[in-house]
Amino acid sequence: MNELITIFLEVVVPGMALMALGAIVHRRKSLNLDTLVKLNLYAFVPGFLFVRVAESKFGWETVGLTAVVMLLPMLLVGGSTFLLLRSFGLSYQRQSVNTAGTLFFNAGNFGIPVALLAFGDRGGEVQALVVVYMNTLIFFAGYILLSVGHEDGIKGAVRRYFSMPMPYAIALGFALRGTGWVEAGPPIALAWIWTSVRLVSAALVPVALITLGAQMASKTPWPNWRITGPIVTVKLLVFPLATGLVAYWLGLWPWPAAGLILASAAPTAVNIMLLTMEIGGDPDEITSCVFWTTVLSSATVAPILYALRLLGGSALPTP
Repeated sequence: MNELITIFLEVVVPGMALMALGAIVHRRKSLNLDTLVKLNLYAFVPGFLFVRVAESKFGWETVGLTAVVMLLPMLLVGGSTFLLLRSFGLSYQRQSVNTAGTLFFNAGNFGIPVALLAFGDRGGEVQALVVVYMNTLIFFAGYILLSVGHEDGIKGAVRRYFSMPMPYAIALGFALRGTGWVEAGPPIALAWIWTSVRLVSAALVPVALITLGAQMASKTPWPNWRITGPIVTVKLLVFPLATGLVAYWLGLWPWPAAGLILASAAPTAVNIMLLTMEIGGDPDEITSCVFWTTVLSSATVAPILYALRLLGGSALPTP
């Protein structure tokens, strides 16, 4: 019990405290959320992705297996969730929105700080891969899932994704990863660029958490628990379990499986709410899903991390 409390205080509470700070400041001073979101999407997240991918020491086999661990649980959990929601008599639009709420998680604002606090730099390396895949899946698979019945689905997803800096930061990071340039150090004339990018990367955690807190404070709807309850349960408990089973089956335990399991325990991605609004859907249910999975994850992440450590996760940060 003491270790569980320690994990909660050291891993969960710092992030929740920054989220609470963002919520309080937004309530009192009305922060410009559009500006904060743009700073995250166009500066801090690309900087983090570039640095983490460039510094990553994972082999290409692990990179590929990580993609499989991301996709298989989505297919298993997504199909089951969609059928469950159909039994509730929901329309296709409501089925797709709530299914997206169980599949696409907050790998950036929430997942990055938790991974760094729980596993250190090696956790950041794994989480960088997770953010790469999750951003791609949200803006491709997520957009398509939400936009069936609307015009310009696939074209819109492709255009939106490649209008953002993330894919280019990822590509540049992978390009540098194979050159040994990062390990050897940049030329003196370019050292200031690398230092600047690392500073931008380091700024992501506090700014992202404060932004997430401000976003959550802007609307705190009371949900329809008949629908939101099962979705929250699947997202926070069933999905991490499915991820763990797939990772173990692929022989990735203990590492990077533990990092991937912890990543999958993150709450629903805010981007799903934004995409729902963009295609003209009703954002109320997905807003409830984002808010309540974020709040309740404070009670589930610590026990999941504790279980991972009991099963051998305590040595994971060691290279």
